[in-house]
Amino acid sequence: MRELVEAKAVVLAGGEAMEAARKLRSAEPESLLTPLLRHVRTMFECRSLEGFIPLMTSVYLEHQELMNFSRALVSVRVVTEILRRQSDLLRA
Repeated sequence: MRELVEAKAVVLAGGEAMEAARKLRSAEPESLLTPLLRHVRTMFECRSLEGFIPLMTSVYLEHQELMNFSRALVSVRVVTEILRRQSDLLRA
């Protein structure tokens, strides 16, 4: 029961933080850039501001590679399905 109460408190705190961010964004949108940048740098363990642009470039490139791989898997699946159907037709 205590875990449920603690989880609820975390959710409520997150909601309060989001509401505060919305208000701040409405009042001064530029003021969100610094906390956002700090958060991303923390997530990716980027120690310097100079390393941020190369980091984001590598994240983008990795994302593109994963998207290309995903598209290739879908293509293989489609081709495999077409070949399976043709094989079934030939056997019939």
